[in-house]
Amino acid sequence: MNYLTSDYPQCLENYTQGLAAARSVKEPIEEAEALNGLASCNRTQGQYQKAIGIAQQALDVATASGDLRGQAQALQGLGWANFNLDKADEALGFYNRRCLWRSKRLTSIYRP
Repeated sequence: MNYLTSDYPQCLENYTQGLAAARSVKEPIEEAEALNGLASCNRTQGQYQKAIGIAQQALDVATASGDLRGQAQALQGLGWANFNLDKADEALGFYNRRCLWRSKRLTSIYRP
């Protein structure tokens, strides 16, 4: 993941290529992962509005495909980007949705 080393252009290129590949083989879980990666790269560069649009796409794809991990990542990214735009209420809404998802997930895993 190149955004960890501050190579943002390469990060964007890698996730863009991954997104194209995932879409070409109609693999929605990989598509959501690539979209979440693109959103993260954009957030890290301060492109919060762009990150929100991409993370919303990731959430839509992940929800449609039942990808719970992708949904959680997108909700977290949406919360973070909105927080950085000083939209505390929106950020809190996304964080609450993610926490609710996490609570349901843990309940389903640990239910006797």
